[in-house]
Amino acid sequence: MGNIGHILLSKPASHHHELIRSLFDQLYDRLVFFAVQMIEDEDAAEDMVQESFVQLWKHIEEVQGNSIACKQYLYRSVKNQCLNFVRHAKVVEKYRSEAIKDKTSFIENAVVDSIIRAEVLSHVQLALDELPEHYRLISDLSYVEGKKNHEIADELGISINTLKKQKQKVLHLLRLKLTSLFSFLLFLFNAIN
Repeated sequence: MGNIGHILLSKPASHHHELIRSLFDQLYDRLVFFAVQMIEDEDAAEDMVQESFVQLWKHIEEVQGNSIACKQYLYRSVKNQCLNFVRHAKVVEKYRSEAIKDKTSFIENAVVDSIIRAEVLSHVQLALDELPEHYRLISDLSYVEGKKNHEIADELGISINTLKKQKQKVLHLLRLKLTSLFSFLLFLFNAIN
């Protein structure tokens, strides 16, 4: 009997009670079958049919206790719930589809970004490794360890002005070594897209 039987029995007895009980016994399985044909979800179909009987019980005076009008009310109610269910499913599917497209686009962009970052870091590391030892040490202390000019100058035993000139020389050498990187990145970016 399900929840609907309890709802029907909880209402005060009336001359409509027997009509609804009779309709429930006659039509419940038919209405569930009808709904399943439309939405292909038996649990949801059962819920819809039960809700239709609850609504009929609440609005029994509107159909004036006429069994034909009650049947029409029930079928119309189930049909409308099924249509709403289908519309809602389409909206959910649309948003899910859009979310998948957005996620795919995000992943594709993240892959491109990761490839570029890996290539840039690899080329920069190669360029740093090719620097003379003294310039590589200045680069590490300044750009990797983040030390201030006066700390590096003290550690290396050179003047701040000498350090500044050597840092400029490091940057100049790196620019020369990395000019091919930009051409490579442009090629890579065009190949990926």
